[in-house]
Amino acid sequence: MLIAKFDSEHIKKSTHLSVTVAPRLSHSIGVIIGKDNSFQTILEAQTTAPARRVTQFNLQSDGDVIIRICENIRQIVVEKVERQVNSEKGEDDSEGDGEEDEEEEEEEEERDRVLKVHKVIAEAAIKGAQKSRKVEVPINVG
Repeated sequence: MLIAKFDSEHIKKSTHLSVTVAPRLSHSIGVIIGKDNSFQTILEAQTTAPARRVTQFNLQSDGDVIIRICENIRQIVVEKVERQVNSEKGEDDSEGDGEEDEEEEEEEEERDRVLKVHKVIAEAAIKGAQKSRKVEVPINVG
């Protein structure tokens, strides 16, 4: 019913093979700069190719800096956390033992998405870099 509102020419253009079967990235592509190993995503997974992005980063340290362009994989890390739950007795209890509040321990799961480096695509080194200078990183995927 929703498609009936569009004219047939628009539908043909939207379902053309060049639109629906475009190649896409299977993994995110990003940059790791320096020793901190923090991954900064530049191209998300499922981005259609060809794609081009240019980003700028501030350097965090002096000296030689290594820039790595990497593919990453998303992983879910599950951590079990024990939490204490206080359950209070109602005032209408007829037993009235005088017991303190009961404490129960329950295990809960915390799930976090973590980006892990899958494959290093390219590396570049900058000798004698100065802190707080900008580095421009262009990425072309064809």
